Amino acid sequence: MSSNIILNSSVAVSSEAESFYKDFWKPNVDNGNNSNKYKEKQDFVVNRLLNGPFKGKAVLEIGVGGEGGIIAGIKETNDVRGVDVSESAIASCEILGIRVEKVNCDRAPLPYPQATFDIVIAMEVFEHFANPQYAIEQIARVLKADGVIVISTPAPYTYHWPRLFYPSLFERHNFMNFILSNGFIPSIHRDPFFSNTNARYDTDSIDSSWSYYWLARKIKEHDSTSTYDIGKYFLEQRDHRGLCIRPIEALEFLKRSIDLGNKSVFALTDYLRALFYRVINGDTEEFQKQISDLMELIVCSEERQTYAEAMLIINKEAELLGKSFMDYEAMIGIQKIARKR
Repeated sequence: MSSNIILNSSVAVSSEAESFYKDFWKPNVDNGNNSNKYKEKQDFVVNRLLNGPFKGKAVLEIGVGGEGGIIAGIKETNDVRGVDVSESAIASCEILGIRVEKVNCDRAPLPYPQATFDIVIAMEVFEHFANPQYAIEQIARVLKADGVIVISTPAPYTYHWPRLFYPSLFERHNFMNFILSNGFIPSIHRDPFFSNTNARYDTDSIDSSWSYYWLARKIKEHDSTSTYDIGKYFLEQRDHRGLCIRPIEALEFLKRSIDLGNKSVFALTDYLRALFYRVINGDTEEFQKQISDLMELIVCSEERQTYAEAMLIINKEAELLGKSFMDYEAMIGIQKIARKR
């Protein structure tokens, strides 16, 4: 299939998307949507990733392109919408009978109310954004509770012309962190159509993929368990010295889980472990209050051994950072209580 994208542009690559993509797509009636390869891609996304076929779903595709996108294959049985920044893409979609609105997702809000869509699709789009954080916040806003996103991104060694503002973001681990930090639980799938031919990779490995396919479910607003799981995930990301390298995200999600009603000793312990990374920067008030409350539980609660063990775990995190919030006598006392189990 020949390319329907204009690969040479007289417009310099910059954060100004509208002018760059204005004439990005060739004015072709077909534009590749009827090709077998494109239909295979639609089938993979709809039937494999999304467990289709399905009916009556509200589906938004961002960056539909001149081929009509994934929504071209489901528009007869679902309520589909599309947005794109390219005027040539929008014109091509009109020929295909697909209505697409012009939106610059780097800076303009998606023109839909909160919690409108069951599914949002963005194929090979995020790498084109100058402001991917704003874009995913808008996606989260228009998704229903427990809605899903399908995203494909270029894998390493993929020559992805023309705009790739943050190459390191699209390394597999970093994009996983990006999705998680925005309140989605992701899974990754290899590209079934194209592979990088670098000899170091097994062709069946995820690392051989030309693109990564991400399926991610939005966590519900009051889901304290999933919120805790994300916080724990970030807390356990460590450097070679054992220090947490993502304490900001860890603290955000652990605190949110507790605020949502998670009163488990595990949540409290991990929250205070993450909170100590603020203590070493001079922000001590919240930590001191929480430690005092924990000490009271050690003295008064029937579960004093459990809370004593938690105190030792928190202090171990502090010691990793070259600090300790307990003197020697207090440490010995807590250790004795913890050993009574």
